[in-house]
Amino acid sequence: MNLHKEKDRFIDVLETIGKRTGLRLDVLEKDYYVVLMLNELAQRQKAGLPAYFKGGSALYKLLKNAKRFSEDIDLSVDTRGCSGAQNKKRLNLATKGYASMVRDEGAGRINKSEVITYYTYDPVVEYDKDDTLDRFGRMMIEATSFTISEPVSDIEITPLIYDYATEDELMELSENYGIIPFRVKSISVERIFIDKLFAAEAYVRKSSEQNRAFDAAKHIFDLSVMMNIPETKTLFSDEKRMKQLLDIRMEEEQGRLDGIPGVKPSEFKFFDEAASNKAVAHEYGNMLAVYVFRAEDRIPYADAVKNLHIIHDKLMKNPAWRDYHVSVLAKLEAKKREVAEVYNSMPMRSKSRDNLID
Repeated sequence: MNLHKEKDRFIDVLETIGKRTGLRLDVLEKDYYVVLMLNELAQRQKAGLPAYFKGGSALYKLLKNAKRFSEDIDLSVDTRGCSGAQNKKRLNLATKGYASMVRDEGAGRINKSEVITYYTYDPVVEYDKDDTLDRFGRMMIEATSFTISEPVSDIEITPLIYDYATEDELMELSENYGIIPFRVKSISVERIFIDKLFAAEAYVRKSSEQNRAFDAAKHIFDLSVMMNIPETKTLFSDEKRMKQLLDIRMEEEQGRLDGIPGVKPSEFKFFDEAASNKAVAHEYGNMLAVYVFRAEDRIPYADAVKNLHIIHDKLMKNPAWRDYHVSVLAKLEAKKREVAEVYNSMPMRSKSRDNLID
């Protein structure tokens, strides 16, 4: 892919596709650079790196649309059986050394099970310099090893300028600029759906905490987008597949700092509580303004809430969801977290053994 190296033609293509679709030029340009980086990731995967595309960005690249602009690259890195040094090496391989863009060495974060890096590019089109999330001219790659990297599937990757091109434009893009479909290993779309159900539940429960209501709004929107795609419709009635995915996610919940390990799927509250949660409803409007740029892609909150009820009804007809059993260990872990949260919220003078016993 080398269209970006011919600035004038790059601008022409962006403007042509933007006019045809109504998509913002800065969004089309950022998407192009995301695909450049994913192409490098695909080569690393072929060389044996178990780092898998996941989350909202993976979802919308799979769907080949930009209903919600999910702009960065999230990766789940499988480090099971690895030493601490091997874990670090895999996280670094997943996030560092990309040649398509210039890495910002002064930005990012490194933790035991997470590495975040930033890369930059020079925009050739006008972009929103006041963007609250500072998304244009830079890209974040986040790799985590605390998630369970399965199940995995291959998804076809193409930039939006390819997806919306005419036959003649496709020929030019492929023959002159090397823009052709390729495949990346990604967390499966069914797993992404399950992840979003759990995330929505956790964040609605914690909507009073900073940014949680906004995060909940993103997942609620995505669930509406996903509810009628073929993979989700099949999952609603597939008891075996549902059980497999829930087992994986419930195992992962035990190690998540923001998880809900003691909550059974049938006990999820957000399907009903989202309607009356003022914080989430307010942030949903803010989320649409920040992430959903075309009017035709916006799902009103009232419609999103109705969709949650439809999703809930379908899930409850699946015995694997309705009857899922949470282990005693998971319940104990959840209780430990509750006690820790109470303890951490107490004034220092109250943190005595007697107070905790009472």
